Amino acid sequence: MTLGDLVVLVLLGRWALGTLRDDERQVRVGQDPVFRSTGDEDLPRDPQDCVGTAEYVSARTAPGDRGTPRIGGGTAAYRAAMAPLARTAVRVLLGAAVAGAGVLHLTTQRQQFQAQVPDWFPVDEDLTVLASGVVEIVLGAAFVALPRQRRLVGALLAAFFVVVFPGNVAQYVEGTDAFGLDTDRARLVRLFFQPVLVLLALFGGGWLQRTRRR
Repeated sequence: MTLGDLVVLVLLGRWALGTLRDDERQVRVGQDPVFRSTGDEDLPRDPQDCVGTAEYVSARTAPGDRGTPRIGGGTAAYRAAMAPLARTAVRVLLGAAVAGAGVLHLTTQRQQFQAQVPDWFPVDEDLTVLASGVVEIVLGAAFVALPRQRRLVGALLAAFFVVVFPGNVAQYVEGTDAFGLDTDRARLVRLFFQPVLVLLALFGGGWLQRTRRR
């Protein structure tokens, strides 16, 4: 996960520091800090590349208004401003983690992952691990690098987590030790993390957004 952490720091570091500096400047002059998607040299010029907020910014900016979109007005506005950032953070972190897991499929943890291939699965265990590793690398990298395709990639990633879930079930049913899961309790608890991964993939892909009431 060290490589994944470095990727996240590189991708989000400028935005986080730039936003903090802008908030500090507003506080020093006695203003109530508000998030601004433009106007700071440390933030990307394209809001879509920053936090995937093109739709949100366009909704907050009146037609013909070329000024800087501002977000303020209490808790609801704050949550609306933070939601795109949270989705982007989940997308980048999850994508990096999945890509990193895919690399482990092909290298040091290759035998460990074979323990999750059910005995009844008709394809060779090693081939299954290699193929799933390649899929994870592709989906994970795409989730990080292609923000405009996040809905498609998020849906594919969620579907992938569902497809491989029988492997987790097989590890519990067959009592196979792998990844430090050497007790039935540990293997059972692991099963409950898979739905969480599905939800994170959908959230990071923008599928779990609240619709505004008119």
